[in-house]
Amino acid sequence: MAAVFFDTSALVRRYDRTELGAARVRAICRPATGHTLLISRVTPVEVASALNRKVRERRFSVNTRNRQWRLFRTHWRDQYRMSAIKEPAWRRAEQLLFAHRLRTYDAIQIACALDVAAALTPLDADFRFCTADRAQAQAAEREGLAIKLII
Repeated sequence: MAAVFFDTSALVRRYDRTELGAARVRAICRPATGHTLLISRVTPVEVASALNRKVRERRFSVNTRNRQWRLFRTHWRDQYRMSAIKEPAWRRAEQLLFAHRLRTYDAIQIACALDVAAALTPLDADFRFCTADRAQAQAAEREGLAIKLII
């Protein structure tokens, strides 16, 4: 049993079985594992963007996108614990952008994960940051997070 903080790059694989690593993400998310599944407040916006990109790229139909969006919303309500982005996380994200080659939301995700990890460390020593982005994984690892790279 672990606390798993999902970056959107990994989490979206739960909603697209054709993505590399999709089976691994679904396995991590199975309720029987007992894992605590964590996401940041920006994740729903990024999931919406990713699902819409799949429509634009003709990888998803509009009906498939809508079905997967509804499934995500159900999981959001029933399975994911959302981390708010507090002022220190915003400042940390800014610092991460100067320290690493990251995109904006990737830095925000890492900053949120660092906040959650700091809060959970006394309670749960098995905390993982789950991403499908190698550059983000490298930066998060350099910042002290345990990584689960989904590729």
